[in-house]
Amino acid sequence: MRRRVSKYTSALITLAVATTWAAGTVTGSAAEPADNVFIRQAGNGSGVSEPVIEDFSLGTVLFSNVRFQVCDPPYCVQRPIAKYVAWGAIETTDATGAEVTQLAMATGGDDGLRWSSPSAATLKDSDNNVGPFLLNGNGQFFDVVFTGAQQTPFEIFYRTGTDEELSDISSIHRATSVDGVAWTDDKSITQTTTNLIEPGTFKAQSYGPTDVIFQPSGSSSCTTASPYSPWSCKYVMLYDATGPTDDHPEWAQSVGIAGSDNGTAFRGMDSYILTAGAAGSWDEQAATLAHARVLGAGKVELYYSGGMRPASTCMHGDSVNGRAGCFSIGTAYGDGLVFTKNASNPVTPSALLDAFSKNAPTTIWNPQVVDAGTNPSKVYFTRITDKLDTDVFLAYTAPAPAQSPEIALSSPSGAYARNESIPVVAFLSDTLGSTAAKIGLDMSTLAITLDGQTLGGYIAESSIVTAYDRPAERITIAADQIRVGTGIHTLKVRVSDRDGNTTTLTRQFEIDETAPVTQMTGKPDPASPQFGFPDSIGTFSGTTVEGADTTGTSLIRLRAIVVDPLGQVKTYETPRATGFPVDKASAKTWNWTFVAPTLDPFFVVPGNYTVSVVGIDAAGNVEPVSPANTATVLVL
Repeated sequence: MRRRVSKYTSALITLAVATTWAAGTVTGSAAEPADNVFIRQAGNGSGVSEPVIEDFSLGTVLFSNVRFQVCDPPYCVQRPIAKYVAWGAIETTDATGAEVTQLAMATGGDDGLRWSSPSAATLKDSDNNVGPFLLNGNGQFFDVVFTGAQQTPFEIFYRTGTDEELSDISSIHRATSVDGVAWTDDKSITQTTTNLIEPGTFKAQSYGPTDVIFQPSGSSSCTTASPYSPWSCKYVMLYDATGPTDDHPEWAQSVGIAGSDNGTAFRGMDSYILTAGAAGSWDEQAATLAHARVLGAGKVELYYSGGMRPASTCMHGDSVNGRAGCFSIGTAYGDGLVFTKNASNPVTPSALLDAFSKNAPTTIWNPQVVDAGTNPSKVYFTRITDKLDTDVFLAYTAPAPAQSPEIALSSPSGAYARNESIPVVAFLSDTLGSTAAKIGLDMSTLAITLDGQTLGGYIAESSIVTAYDRPAERITIAADQIRVGTGIHTLKVRVSDRDGNTTTLTRQFEIDETAPVTQMTGKPDPASPQFGFPDSIGTFSGTTVEGADTTGTSLIRLRAIVVDPLGQVKTYETPRATGFPVDKASAKTWNWTFVAPTLDPFFVVPGNYTVSVVGIDAAGNVEPVSPANTATVLVL
């Protein structure tokens, strides 16, 4: 056995998932992103990182809800034994001395850092003989789920048999267990009309299941529903399959998906959900060993292994365009059936591969993401060296930030004078911008409603909102979509980020087609003349029957229409002149001192000037001229 230093003194490896997602699958020709979007090694800088489980090839990790049945006849109860439990493969020898791969279980306590030594599992066959639980040489291709069933809370899905039996669906098995170590009721799964495996055509072979998601609320008729989606089922299986793809007409290792009502009979989809990349990309050889992180609202994140085969050996961390060789870890994001690979893949750069063992050939394999509540999410993965030593290492992600996106509306705003088309212009910004802790806005959650009715026709423009000084989306809606009648209307804009934080902004605006009604209550005395080029031609006051200052019908401006003794007309307009409105308590009262521009030549002719005062409300409606609001001023 290899000599080890203490495994508990080493630092964790930190992971930060990229903040943006590409429009399409990204190949190795993409520019190398900043270091802060990668898994990177932290600690003493020596380049040494210790495993959390030694001599173990990881298969799956469960967290929190794991309970083991404890019996004190005649009673049995399920009790938690550890918050973290992992199953994987260990290399051992059989009675003949031949090397074999055996299933084993380890527990990680409450923090997932201090793991027990793996305990070898057993499997009871159909004749009730109990022997070691042997896995096919590809020991990583299995998954364990916790269903919570009273008698057999654990179920394992795995592939057995020889490589020649890869195209036989019966090579994928299911067994159950009370304690995760002793397994019984082993049987082959079956497939319904749409096959998981179709020898000679699509998905010519299957390496077996890599992740099974158990959903207690899944439909009991998912495999017969139309349209069919495995994500409606109680069991959702991700599995590795080989067959031709667009980029690889002869062979590629890709990710398939299937669903089941009962965990026994599965129905697959007729297309892959993730395929190997194009020639020259970091994952041109395979997209394999996918594990799903279900984010809610139909959003799923995949962690997967991928790489390319260098000329020398698959284990060596060679690179193309600065990216890791075979194998490394990547992520993809999608709706569960269609996925877009992370623009920053792989999330483990060549530097990390080198740091593990001082440039010794190393590969990073089979990532398992575990959401640990309020604790940082952990990513466990197997490191394989050129000497075929396998150990489990740990990375972690920061918890999802609680900050929600920000929404700013520049239109509609205030009141509008007519029943007209009104554009909606909104700025949507991720609260934390493009920091490594955020994944960004989820534009598929964008919803805009007017008076409860959904609006469509969004146009998103890449923009920078000066007030926020961070990346945002500018959303516009065709103006002719908003044609409403008079009164108050409510617009709502809702959007979420990829962490699930949601913001809803509610904005009210008004359509007002009614002109204001004012009444002049005070005016200059015609018997007291003003003299030429006056600084003022008097103080006018009045009232309005309009509403409060904050509504669309409020009086916001006054307009003076002046006729000189020769019949010439000139219009003066002022916003909120001195003392208007007087105060909130008398918002329906106005007074206004008319101040003409200095040396205004319009007032050079002596005689009587008529001044008509009309109101203009917030929506822009103009009061008609009336005798009641007209005064005569003598200018000499």
